Amino acid sequence: METSELQCQPGVSRLSVDELHLLRGLLAFPGEPVRELVQDLATVWDWLAGAERQLATLGMDEWRAEYRRLFFRGQQAAQCPPFATDYAGPGEEPAWTMVSLHLRAGFPLTNMPPDYLCAELNLLAELLESEHDLGPALLGEAWDHLRGWVPEFAARLERQAQVELYRGVARRLLELFV
Repeated sequence: METSELQCQPGVSRLSVDELHLLRGLLAFPGEPVRELVQDLATVWDWLAGAERQLATLGMDEWRAEYRRLFFRGQQAAQCPPFATDYAGPGEEPAWTMVSLHLRAGFPLTNMPPDYLCAELNLLAELLESEHDLGPALLGEAWDHLRGWVPEFAARLERQAQVELYRGVARRLLELFV
């Protein structure tokens, strides 16, 4: 796939390394660094404005309870599991797909599960940064993989989230990956 073909796909030309890293950071476990990140960047990324207002008054325990409800597997199933494997069809192996992409790109694996959304956003950002050296094929493969499951995750997140930060992340993911 040539670069021009890849850039003609909806959304790819809108991808930003900075925004991919921001989305990954916003999905981190709630803490003051995430709250400060939202405060600092709400003027840059307008889709964070509502989240900034809500997080200014939201208690940390309440925010963390929402995070656990949405993303953690515990006694009850996570409402919005952030793993590609949870959205895979029969015969699909999303974790192996991501391991394979890491290996072919020559990138080290992280300590996160390879099919975890944050790990996948990180890989997509690295591939976007390295497209000139690696060529567009790996970026296109990662893009297609994420488009295959992120819209379902994001739609579920937008429906289930009670914290505006996560609804905003969901809407932005839908804009980028549909």
